Amino acid sequence: MKAASLLAVSLLAVAMMHAQDKTPVTIDFTQPLHTLEGTVILNADSKPPKPLTLSDIVVAALEADTPSEQQNPDRSDRIHRIKLAIAVLNNKSAKLTASDYGYLEDRIEKITPTIYLGPALKALDPTALQ
Repeated sequence: MKAASLLAVSLLAVAMMHAQDKTPVTIDFTQPLHTLEGTVILNADSKPPKPLTLSDIVVAALEADTPSEQQNPDRSDRIHRIKLAIAVLNNKSAKLTASDYGYLEDRIEKITPTIYLGPALKALDPTALQ
């Protein structure tokens, strides 16, 4: 009886985690990023300069390869990154699964320079740095 109860609880936990992964998170990737002082960060690459957006940072992080990824490319991961980049590019209300959201957080933490990392994490989740 105990084994059956344990199995039932385990299956319920897996089902709940799977259900949470299916609940989309909506994010505005067009929002401009701000410095710690609250000033809008400008995208110096655009002429004339315009606000740097969450989309700019996330797409750059998804398009970039780490040195290990350059040496050992994983086709499925690269395709996944391209699809995510297309989904978030200048999207005011992108809907992401919890796993894609977590993937984006990990990706920008791995690729993005620190000066932009804080503002990008804060734009993804205002409570992330508290």
